[in-house]
Amino acid sequence: MKQREAGFTLLEIIIVLALIGTMCGLSTLFFARGLPDARLNSAARDISSVIRHARALAQLKREDQIMMIDGKGRIYGINGQPFKPVPEGVTIETVDPATGQVSRDARTFRFYATGGQETGSVIVKNKDKALRVDTDPVAGSVTVKEMRR
Repeated sequence: MKQREAGFTLLEIIIVLALIGTMCGLSTLFFARGLPDARLNSAARDISSVIRHARALAQLKREDQIMMIDGKGRIYGINGQPFKPVPEGVTIETVDPATGQVSRDARTFRFYATGGQETGSVIVKNKDKALRVDTDPVAGSVTVKEMRR
């Protein structure tokens, strides 16, 4: 009687490698589909963070700070500091609080040394989803909410 040796056959190894390859391919597609939403969420969080930073900086330095958002130039940031680029596939627009008009033109938000700020909203969107970053001039809070299309 011939004794069988321990180990895997070539066929078993090929089947396992094919299964691993299929799972890797499917997971890549899954993560690639989520990338635009991740960029959108990241941009909205970063804009809200820059707004909070500008307010805190104004109070700390005891001088007004100005934040600029330029939807056409695809940049945003605090004057006197490096501006940040808008991620690819994401657009930003500002909402005029007096008229409600939405624009991609450059707009500034002023943050006062006393802790107050000009009110306004920023719309951050991609082809599938839109988020609205709102500022509350009284409480100084910043909220990010999903908009309905």
